[in-house]
Amino acid sequence: MKRIIVFVLVFIPLLIGTQAYLDRKVFPHDWIGTYYEVPVANGYRLVATNVDYGTIIDTDGVTLVDRIDSVQVTDNAVIGVTASQYFLFQPNTGALTQYETLAQLRQGSNLEPAPLTTVIDHYWQHRRWTDILTTLASLVIALASAYFIPFKRTSN
Repeated sequence: MKRIIVFVLVFIPLLIGTQAYLDRKVFPHDWIGTYYEVPVANGYRLVATNVDYGTIIDTDGVTLVDRIDSVQVTDNAVIGVTASQYFLFQPNTGALTQYETLAQLRQGSNLEPAPLTTVIDHYWQHRRWTDILTTLASLVIALASAYFIPFKRTSN
């Protein structure tokens, strides 16, 4: 019974602490579900301020592209769709190019066709493995703590 208590007392605070750190420093988002942020190259950020639309913001907080419906993010490009146009953003150079049609975008970007996802879906796909790994690490640490902490035996 003591080992279960130790496990719970280690696992829960460790998991909450690592998730809070991730929420504030690595993948910022608020706990009420109105702000999500994924880093892009060179300090640019892909931000969703609600679950419907996203925004690309530079290092100074200036909005570069607003009301993004869906995106495809690669190492050197962010392509996407807004309410009125298609765009290609290259964070390595800071270049933003706008297109009228998807065909023009594909031709101008020379990127492989891939499905576009919403900004919020991109956030959760980006963060999923981090959540799984931190949960497993917390579990291993809590199990090790519960197993290796010596307990005094009480004699009757």
